[in-house]
Amino acid sequence: MCRIFRKKSKPTPPDIRPAPVDEGAVEADTVTVEPSSTPEPEPEIAGYTSSEAHLTDELRRVEQLLRAYLFRVKSARLHSRPDAADGFPDRAQSVLRSGYRWEDPSSDRECTEAERRAIAAARRWERVIVARLLLTPKYRPGTVRSDLRAWELVRIFGLIPDVETAVPAPDPNANAPEGDRETRLLDIVLLALLAERAPRYRSALKAVSTEGAISAETLTEIAWVADHPDSRHWAPFAANSPLIANGLIRLGVDEGPTRTVRIDPRIADYLLRVEGDESGLGESVRVVAEPYAAADLGVDEPIRRRIHDLAEWWQPWWSKSPERRFVALFHGPAGSPMLEGARALWIGGTKPGRRLLAVDAAKAPAGPDWVPFVRGVYREARLRSRAVFWQGAEPLLADAGGIRWEALIAEAERFELPTILATETAWDPARSFHAVHRIFVRIEFPVPGAETRRTLWRRRLAAEGSVLARDDTPVRKNALDLITSFQFTEGQIDDATATARGLFRPPAPRPPDPTGERDAEVYYEACRRQSGRRLVSFAQRIQPRPGDRVADSEAERELLARVVLSVAAERHLLELFRRMRHLTTVYHTLGFEHRLSLGRGLIALFTGPSGTGKTYAAATLAGLLQKDLYKVDMAAVVSKYVGETEKNLSRVFSDAQDANAVLFFDEADALFGKRGDVEQAQDRWANLEVNYLLQRVEEYTGTVILATNFRQNIDEAFLRRIQMMIDFDRPSAEARCKILQGLFRGTEVPVPDVETVLAPIATRFEDLTGGNLKNVVLDAAFRAVAANPDGKGVTVGLKELVLGTAREYQKLGKPIDARSFGKEWTKWIADELKIPVG
Repeated sequence: MCRIFRKKSKPTPPDIRPAPVDEGAVEADTVTVEPSSTPEPEPEIAGYTSSEAHLTDELRRVEQLLRAYLFRVKSARLHSRPDAADGFPDRAQSVLRSGYRWEDPSSDRECTEAERRAIAAARRWERVIVARLLLTPKYRPGTVRSDLRAWELVRIFGLIPDVETAVPAPDPNANAPEGDRETRLLDIVLLALLAERAPRYRSALKAVSTEGAISAETLTEIAWVADHPDSRHWAPFAANSPLIANGLIRLGVDEGPTRTVRIDPRIADYLLRVEGDESGLGESVRVVAEPYAAADLGVDEPIRRRIHDLAEWWQPWWSKSPERRFVALFHGPAGSPMLEGARALWIGGTKPGRRLLAVDAAKAPAGPDWVPFVRGVYREARLRSRAVFWQGAEPLLADAGGIRWEALIAEAERFELPTILATETAWDPARSFHAVHRIFVRIEFPVPGAETRRTLWRRRLAAEGSVLARDDTPVRKNALDLITSFQFTEGQIDDATATARGLFRPPAPRPPDPTGERDAEVYYEACRRQSGRRLVSFAQRIQPRPGDRVADSEAERELLARVVLSVAAERHLLELFRRMRHLTTVYHTLGFEHRLSLGRGLIALFTGPSGTGKTYAAATLAGLLQKDLYKVDMAAVVSKYVGETEKNLSRVFSDAQDANAVLFFDEADALFGKRGDVEQAQDRWANLEVNYLLQRVEEYTGTVILATNFRQNIDEAFLRRIQMMIDFDRPSAEARCKILQGLFRGTEVPVPDVETVLAPIATRFEDLTGGNLKNVVLDAAFRAVAANPDGKGVTVGLKELVLGTAREYQKLGKPIDARSFGKEWTKWIADELKIPVG
């Protein structure tokens, strides 16, 4: 007989049988093989106290089956050739002699008798094993039946039918059964273990095999050695058998009964308690053991409550019938705390003994290796009693034909413990989970609300030692309001916090900031970088000016000073500014978002001729509110391929949502134009794009500003959804004068005299818009610098402005004559610009 265990393992319990004969221990790899005699077991037995003791008895039992098979082979050879006793392979003969030293059968009859005694010994060992299992407590800590690795392998993978009935809970008053377990599948695993980890038995098996390797045929003959030969079958090696479907053994590439059989290395290590890498599945799988309370999840209260209720419901529901199955799908934007949700669902805050097997689907193998990998994951989860969490499973949903996803779901349906799938997209089952005992739950992880985000930011800021976490002064409150307005998930908040650490210019020590103003600036910049990194593909960020950061009390006055409009338009612009500022308060704090399914954002339309300041007004609004303004690039968004425009627009709106950005569509009539009659195929697709925009704009919860030169071209359906409409008319003489003053303000060039320089220009040229005036001033500045190359003491006078206006008129194709410019100014133009004047 043999005993297999790890080197330097704990000593086995006292043997209840006579000690083995001393033939010396044979070291082999990581195990020790000790030959022993095989007397009948003593009647005084006790329950198992270690996995090694149980495995040793099971190996003693299958060793008798192996001996019976070797005696049968030797008998057959002696029967065909009576003089062939010495021709029996020495390696097989040594196995027989190691346990039967007092007999060396040399005839057919003696071998048959020895075979009978070996089969009887195997049956006696079966009765001993069952009796000891009956005395082994099932649920008492320290000596539990679930610690027996061979028992767990049988129970988990169904290697012995109705094993719980054959070996019920311990009852000291019950008589030991006769041992009626159907052990053939277990026998094949144990024989493969002997062949893999015990060289003596591997050599013996190979010696009597015609192929020189341990074959399926040889293992089947050994497992059925006590039965009639006609009762043998090949079911253990079918594709759907527990041995093959769960990867307990590996078959060679050849077909038929002669193909080789090996035990899976992970199963061998599990039985022998060889610790180390628990899975052997690579870097895509890791074990998560840290508890997590649902109350700490970075999601809104309804989601936390639902996960808590699921955790409370799952254990009692499953314990009533272990055949029940539970699969949960977590879906939400990137950075959602789905792993933490899985930990809260399975491990909880007070169950540190549980473990979670987390699998990164992006790092998992694909192609033909996918199915064996998934089976290996669930096999490991069964062996360790761990729930399975699939992180980043959305590529599986997008896989062609859904083959990988279907294979995963099929294994999840068979798995006894929870499977949690994490994706960015929703999914509902089809052709699965039909049985009443199979439960599928889908939980959405939306971007947390403003209050939850504020709580998360305060935790992160407190951990970083920032005074902003106190939220006790107007500066700190406003700073927290600003960074909270970025609609980040918990993971994105962590990313922004990490970005902020790098912005504090390490390795220099972080300077003290008692007011929080510097921290506010750094964390805002970190949020902006984190949110705008994907928008650059389809939109251009309009940089805010240095003067955009003003006190809240000065913001409205600064807006009206920069954007010069008519009185009515200024009032409209001021109302838009206030709506943008208080958007979060109205919808989130006051709770109007719960009453509205759509239209929770702000849509404004700027109309008017080119150059009247629509883009400038949008940039000023965003800058004063410390929001990013992204001007959508129509050339990048619009595609000639069907469906690509909608896909690009979806990315723009999704990324802008995370960035808390203001979206600006210039020349919006190109996308938001009127829908027409369908006369050609392209008309239908164009109408579909407009329909999609109608839906997507209404779903957006931020600010969208549309600018167009032709209001009449905007589709009526958009006009109904627009909350604010501002007409940018051509400026009046007074407005043009203010625009000219504003263009000089903040530069090194003094503002020219209003009455003698600016007013004459503003009054005479009524057709100049703000954009034209900007070109005039820049032309005049270049002329002034050309006359004073060192750039010191540069001033702009009336002559430079007149000449700049003439150049603008020339560019626009307008007439330059005495009627428009007067005689004196016409002479300047003719002398300096050499332009023929009328």
